Amino acid sequence: MSSALALAIPLAFASYNAVLRGNDWWLAIALTSTIVLGAAAATRGLLETTPRVRLIRALPTAAAAFAALVTVSIGSVAGTTFFGLPTFDTFRALFDLGAEGVGSLAAQEAPALADPGVILLFSAGSAVAALLCDLVAVALRRPALTGLLLVPVAVVPAFIVPLDDVSWVIVAAISWLLVLAASRPGRGRRGWDVVAVLAASIAAALVAAVVLPLPSAREITGSGPGNSIRSGVNPVVTLGEDLRREETITALRYSSRSGKGHYFRLTALDSLTEDGWSVADPPELGDGPDEAPAPPGLSPDVLREREVTTVSVDSLGGGWVPVPYPAVSVDGLRANAVWDTRAQALRTEGRSVRGEQYEVESMLLRPTPQQLQDAGTVVPEEIAALAIPDASWPSLITETAVSVTAGTATNYERALALQEFLREEGDFEYSEFAPQREGYDDTSAGAVAAFLEVRSGYCVQFASAMAFMARTLGIPSRIALGFLPGEETGQRVSDASRQWVVTSDELHAWPELYFEGIGWVPFEPTTTRGEPADYAEPAALEELDDAPDEAPDVAAPIPSASAPAAPDRGDVGGLGAGPEETRISIPPVVYVLAALLVLALVPAIVRALQRSRRLARVRRGGSAAVAWREVMEFSRDLGLEVASTSTPRENAAVLGSSAGAPRALSALLDALERESYAPAGARAEASVSSEAQSVVSALWRSAPPAQRLAAVLWPRTLVERIIGAIS
Repeated sequence: MSSALALAIPLAFASYNAVLRGNDWWLAIALTSTIVLGAAAATRGLLETTPRVRLIRALPTAAAAFAALVTVSIGSVAGTTFFGLPTFDTFRALFDLGAEGVGSLAAQEAPALADPGVILLFSAGSAVAALLCDLVAVALRRPALTGLLLVPVAVVPAFIVPLDDVSWVIVAAISWLLVLAASRPGRGRRGWDVVAVLAASIAAALVAAVVLPLPSAREITGSGPGNSIRSGVNPVVTLGEDLRREETITALRYSSRSGKGHYFRLTALDSLTEDGWSVADPPELGDGPDEAPAPPGLSPDVLREREVTTVSVDSLGGGWVPVPYPAVSVDGLRANAVWDTRAQALRTEGRSVRGEQYEVESMLLRPTPQQLQDAGTVVPEEIAALAIPDASWPSLITETAVSVTAGTATNYERALALQEFLREEGDFEYSEFAPQREGYDDTSAGAVAAFLEVRSGYCVQFASAMAFMARTLGIPSRIALGFLPGEETGQRVSDASRQWVVTSDELHAWPELYFEGIGWVPFEPTTTRGEPADYAEPAALEELDDAPDEAPDVAAPIPSASAPAAPDRGDVGGLGAGPEETRISIPPVVYVLAALLVLALVPAIVRALQRSRRLARVRRGGSAAVAWREVMEFSRDLGLEVASTSTPRENAAVLGSSAGAPRALSALLDALERESYAPAGARAEASVSSEAQSVVSALWRSAPPAQRLAAVLWPRTLVERIIGAIS
């Protein structure tokens, strides 16, 4: 029965391969459920000869529950355990990680990323399922009722996403039938039990699909599901949905050393296909969060201020880390993260950013209009492909760009003309109900042409239009996705900085254009949204002839991202270059090895306690048969060929050549035979205990070292009993 359940539970969860990415989550389910069921079966095997009192009958379930707790703790938060055993910190860490998993599932679309919080939820769920199935099928002997757990688990994904492959659901149903077959129930109500369980299971699956925090299907449109803002592999897909959601949700809170508000950037999209903008695939991965890639094309002549921003992420899903651009370093992330050097974007590995708190060092760039004008029309060879339009684009895009920029001479002048046309002069209207295709917010060339005709859309259409038109003019372009600065709350945080709050209403997209010597420069073409930077104001061109010979009075420049940072970081916390705090960290593998060592010693401990208990019973006047049974089992543990089908005399003959204690063996055999023919209630002689101990000691001394080690660590009689209980 336990073997059938160990097969059925992982197969029931296998249908979630349409909802979750990867297979780590399934391996965790298979391992956890097998350990829980094995703990229950092994405990029943050990208690076969124990009187059936109520407390003893509850031990297998208690052992399974303890195994579930230990397994889930080691698998998810091993660093908080005491050599594998849960502590108070373990329970707090499990609760926090579980809450992150719930938020991650609610924030993602299917197929969702199985981050550590999600894996915890599924491994814990499989542990509970294994515990309940064992209790119902084995302890209560009602195996048909396991379908109330297994069938809903297998069917729930069908209510979330269309299942192209239903084979896993069929396999799960067959595995449940194997559980029924393994139970070998008597005739009678089996058919009615199956029908009733199937009906109840489908109802339970419907309820679970509504109540559980599972990832949403990508086809969902409108106000956006759940209570989180989603940022998947391509955040532009869900940006419009989240903007149109009926309720406003807090994405993040932050405070900056300067007290100023900042745009927060998730990533940049520079690849164009027939469907529109997308993230470069494969990404160009760089270093960890503490060393951001240097902004491409940025020369030392561009003035900059050093900024430090403290960020607390609320209801933002996905793996993109919101940071001001360009960032120098990020400190304090719990998740592992790497930089995408092409997009200058930071993304976590294997978990959502929801609940993260971190500190960002960044640069506030101050390019002057003269520097942008002096960039002329130069395009570096390495990004020349980002300045070439596609011949298949509607001609309206090129015609509009040429018309709007007539009379301009440099890329800077053209960029300002495009921005002014979209933001002010073209009479465009901001509307969140932009052209869509098949439920997705469209950023294709066709959608951009439609936007230029109807002159109504939201930030994605404004940013796309400017980026498309820039490429038709030979200007490298891409679009960035992230958030507007948000609103100042009026509250002060611990360092007296002003706090800002950013909500789903501040989700935003904007174009970035490349200028030689400055790099990627953001513009703000969306009408009524955001504020253009000083260099992007319409009057900036008028200041070119009056540009001062000396730099404006701003904070001292800081080095570029690739250079060492200034040493004065007294109040920046983890961004400092001073000595790091020395901490001794025990790797999780140590806890795993320690737990495995403890588990390896369990059979030896159980067998030693069993032997001690039997001999103690004999000393208190117990049966000689008990002493003889212990001698026989100890002999089998050592690998001696004694059999339960042989007579005591025949087994004694086998032991005689090995025991080395013929007198004690003969006395024990005589006591057994006298007891077999004695009147009922007769007591064994007190010397039987010492004789049995003498035989056991003699057998131990005569056995080779390898047989002794096997008898201690993996007693044969105990293993056979466990295997018998499982099968």
